Amino acid sequence: TAEKRGEFDEAIAAYEKALIIVEIQPYQVDFRPDADALRGMVATAKQRRTKAGLERRQAEFREARDIKRAEEARDRERRRVTIQTLFRDANAAFETERYQTAQSLAEEILRIDPTNSDAQNLRNISIRSHNAQYESSIRNDLREEWKKAFEELQKKVIPQNELVTFPDSWSFKENLSKAPNFSTGAAFKD
Repeated sequence: TAEKRGEFDEAIAAYEKALIIVEIQPYQVDFRPDADALRGMVATAKQRRTKAGLERRQAEFREARDIKRAEEARDRERRRVTIQTLFRDANAAFETERYQTAQSLAEEILRIDPTNSDAQNLRNISIRSHNAQYESSIRNDLREEWKKAFEELQKKVIPQNELVTFPDSWSFKENLSKAPNFSTGAAFKD
C-alpha cells in the first residue's frame, strides 16, 4: 500500500475517500473497515507522516551538521598548514636578518589566529631585532660621519707656517685703541 511505501499523503487521501463513501452510504456498502476504523487509519497515517517528516528533518540536520563539521575540519587543517608555512617562512626571514619580513609574517599568522602566543612572541622579537639592526646601522653611519668630520677638522688645524703681514697703512701705535677699518678700501692698499 501507499502507507507502507512511505507515501503518507496518498494513503491519507485514499482513506479519506473511502471514509466519505462509507459515511454517505453506511448501510448500502458492505465494506470493511468501517467508518471508525477508517478514521483511525487516517489518524495513524497522519501520525506516521508527522513522525516520518520529523525523522527526515533530523536526518537532514545530522547530514548538514556532519557536512559542516567536515568543512570546519578542512578549514582548521588548511589554517594549520598555512600557519605552519608562515612560521617556517618567518624563521627563514629572521635567520637571514630580514626582520621586517619576519614581523610581517608573524602579523599574518595573528590575522589568521589572533590568540597565537607564539606568533605574538616572534613578532615582538622581530620588532626588537629590527630596531637593533636599525640602531646599529645608524651607529655605523654616525661613525663614518664622525671620521669624515674629524678628517676635515684635522685639515683645518694645519699649523700656520707663513708670517702674517699687515698692510702698511696700519699704524700699530695709532690704532691701539681702535679696531682696524675693514670697510674701506684704504685699509687694504699696498
